[in-house]
Amino acid sequence: METTFHIGEVADLVGLSRRTIREYERVGVVQPAARSSGGFRLYSAHDISRLHLVKSLKPLSLSGDELRDFVDGPHRREVGGEVDAAAREGVVERLERLSALAARRCDELRAQLATATSTTAQLRRHVRRARSARCDPT
Repeated sequence: METTFHIGEVADLVGLSRRTIREYERVGVVQPAARSSGGFRLYSAHDISRLHLVKSLKPLSLSGDELRDFVDGPHRREVGGEVDAAAREGVVERLERLSALAARRCDELRAQLATATSTTAQLRRHVRRARSARCDPT
C-alpha cells in the first residue's frame, strides 16, 4: 500500500498552512488521495509533489482555475504516440496565456520591489539623521 500523510504532515513538508491546503482542495487544485476510516484527509507523495508545484506558483497570484489549468494541463502529462495539431495548438495557447500572465505578474513584483527598495533606503537615511542629531538640552 502507498504511504499516505495526514494534512498536518503535508503542511509541514510543503510549508503551507492546513487552511491553504483545504482551500486548494475546495477550488479543485488538489484532492486527497483517500480518507481514513475516521474521515481524515490522506495525501500521497504525488499529492505532495503537486502541492510543491502549486506553492512555487503562489507568487504569480493565479486564480484557482488558472492553477488547475497549469497543474492539470496536457503539457504536464506524458502523451504516448502522436498528438494531433489541434490538441497541440490548444496546449500552446494555454501555455502562452499562462506565460504572459506570469510575465505581467513578474513586472508587478519588480515594481513593488523597486518601491520597497526606495522606501527602505529613505528610512535608513532617516535613521542615520536621527542618530547623528544632537539633542538640545534647553
